Amino acid sequence: VYENTLETNLDGIQEGCTFMAADTEPELLKSFDTKDQAIEFLKTKETVSSKVKQNLFFVTEYYLVEEEWDEEYEEFETLGDMIATSDVFQAKLSAMREVSKIPYFVEGDTCDRSELVDGEASTSGNVVFFQVTDSEGLMFTFSPISQDGIDQIKIDAISRVKKH
Repeated sequence: VYENTLETNLDGIQEGCTFMAADTEPELLKSFDTKDQAIEFLKTKETVSSKVKQNLFFVTEYYLVEEEWDEEYEEFETLGDMIATSDVFQAKLSAMREVSKIPYFVEGDTCDRSELVDGEASTSGNVVFFQVTDSEGLMFTFSPISQDGIDQIKIDAISRVKKH
């Protein structure tokens, strides 16, 4: 399992981004005898992002590659592609919130409808879906309320959901 860091823009934050990047220096974090052991360890790791400036972020990711010890050169030799990677969802969500592509609300918050529903989201009835990764997103369900004559909404639930 390797740890690797990359500076990239918001669109570059995706599964395997540090593995695919040139000019990075991955660090061997831990070796395992079996792939299953390595995958279990990898499940304890999560990709993280931190804002550098405007739309640039440092992304630290963990990934698994199969390697074999080369006796002649006394080093590990990669046998192929990346097998698995740490979960990128929270890192991407955090970055999207940093650049205001997804609002930061918690269950029970009230706001103007326009603060939740914008051009980045798809809306159906009282549900708003924001695409975060290729396969997952954040779904807000809300109830309309009226406060001081102003139409507002109350956030009922926020869920991480797979895209159908």
